[in-house]
Amino acid sequence: MEDKAKKYRLLKDDFRYMDVGGRKRKVYHIVYDRYVTNPSKDRYQVKPGDLGGWIENESCLSHDGECMILGDSVVCGYSRVSDNGLVVDSTVVDSRVNGDSMVIDRSVLSGNSETRMKAYISNSKLDRSRVTDDVIVMNGSDVKSCWFAYNLVVDNSKIDSRIYMSAINMYVYHGQLMNMHDYDQITYEEAMKRGRR
Repeated sequence: MEDKAKKYRLLKDDFRYMDVGGRKRKVYHIVYDRYVTNPSKDRYQVKPGDLGGWIENESCLSHDGECMILGDSVVCGYSRVSDNGLVVDSTVVDSRVNGDSMVIDRSVLSGNSETRMKAYISNSKLDRSRVTDDVIVMNGSDVKSCWFAYNLVVDNSKIDSRIYMSAINMYVYHGQLMNMHDYDQITYEEAMKRGRR
């Protein structure tokens, strides 16, 4: 790939060390070299010269697609942000953010976790987990060793088990599973709004 086609570059003189699992990692600030607008999340866009987040190396953020790392985000290890994935003020360690997924608001992905399709992670932790297909994990949830798919909302819950949950319009609140329509008639769109506060 030619340099002029690259989306961003590492600022080699603007770096910091991050302690991850007892191992220090050197991460570099990035600066965007072209306009990038995340199509499914149009409020997030950058222009040439805008600073992005911090990455350990160029394999952490694809130059293809409209993926972005913004704010004080750190992406390191064998992590990869690609497609239209978006990471804002969060940490991604040895995990993947792809499709149209969002990881925002001090969220942490680790342990080979993956978000894809239209997953939305806000102020939560994922460890050794997969979240896909319009699933929202929000409000301080802590999810370990799980696979969630299809219109599920996990709100303020701690789930530490080896489960695969594929639910249509289900809501997990404080660890209890309920139908979205039984919980204040909450809709998927309302859950998205609640997660963005």
